[in-house]
Amino acid sequence: MKQNRHARRFVTALAIAAAWPAATMALTPMLADQGACLDSSGDAAVAACTRAVDGGQLQGRALADIYAKRGRTWIDLSRYDRAVDDFTLAIRLDPSYARAFRGRAVAFLRLEDYDRSLADFDRAVALNPTDATLFDARGVVLHAKGASERAIGDFDRALVLDPRSADAFRDRGFTSLTKGELDRAIADFDRAIAIAPNDVMAFESRGVAYLAKFEPDRAIRDFDQAIALQPDHALAFVGRGNAHLQKGDPGSAIADFDQAYRLDPRNASMLKARADAHLDKNEYALALRDYDEAVRLEPSNAITLTYRGVAYQRMGDYDRAIRDHDEAIRLRPDSPIPLNDRGVAYMKKGDYDRAIADFDQAIRLNPNYALAIANRATAVRSKTGVVR
Repeated sequence: MKQNRHARRFVTALAIAAAWPAATMALTPMLADQGACLDSSGDAAVAACTRAVDGGQLQGRALADIYAKRGRTWIDLSRYDRAVDDFTLAIRLDPSYARAFRGRAVAFLRLEDYDRSLADFDRAVALNPTDATLFDARGVVLHAKGASERAIGDFDRALVLDPRSADAFRDRGFTSLTKGELDRAIADFDRAIAIAPNDVMAFESRGVAYLAKFEPDRAIRDFDQAIALQPDHALAFVGRGNAHLQKGDPGSAIADFDQAYRLDPRNASMLKARADAHLDKNEYALALRDYDEAVRLEPSNAITLTYRGVAYQRMGDYDRAIRDHDEAIRLRPDSPIPLNDRGVAYMKKGDYDRAIADFDQAIRLNPNYALAIANRATAVRSKTGVVR
């Protein structure tokens, strides 16, 4: 009896197909494109999704799904503007589509449009308030906006919803790290690694925290693990190189920076770090080569300009040093470091009044800046002829 029922259903299906052969043949390519869009990736997915849209037979949520999938693919292809357009079309078709709001929020985040990213994550959270990943992602945006306390609040909420979210532990740890709360950061990185022992970013971030605590051996162990997990991760080589510098081993540092450069030749922070290592070895020409390239890549990086100025000072080229410090001070008038370094350059030129003025301003910005206080005393003694 059961076999007879199946047979009757099969015959009925054949009859329907026979009755509407044109509709069936028209529908088949659309279904194939829809399936290829949802199941494939990269350029193949974009092409299939586009055919499914252009076919004109999809509507409502089915069409929104196609736009959303193409939007996610555009993100994978780093075409963030195109992603925003597709997620917007998906939202117009279905204003309650939380994943489309999330996707557009991610695209805005990649475009560094943090306000619109935050607005979309707010809407996604309102539509799906039990999704821990949404709170974690919104926390990342809040961190990028400098709202650290609100970011930590979102990471906390994510961990209430999902106590085993390695991402939330890692992201909360990174926010604590940027606040200078190193022990809290390390505790969160520890928990992230316990849950996800292959999390490269957690090892790298914990290494940075250990660097900040001046514990280079622990930092090196973490960077070693990050490199073992992802041998092409340039930033892990940069971190390990900085740890070698902290240990007073510029040779090993330069080897790591060289590898980082091979992996990512446009990494300005690596070039600056390698320049620092050459500077430690009194290799001024090599240091200037890397500082020059780092400044070319990031002309508004006051720290790199300051260090290049120090390199010029050590070479006795005080006028070029002062020009770099001038630019660094223009970019960061709230930082006492380039003021102190410019003061040293003026002092080396025998211009003690300008030197003392720079040291005074550096001390006003940081009354506990011991180096500036000592340099000011030296400049005053030199000016009054105590030091000859």
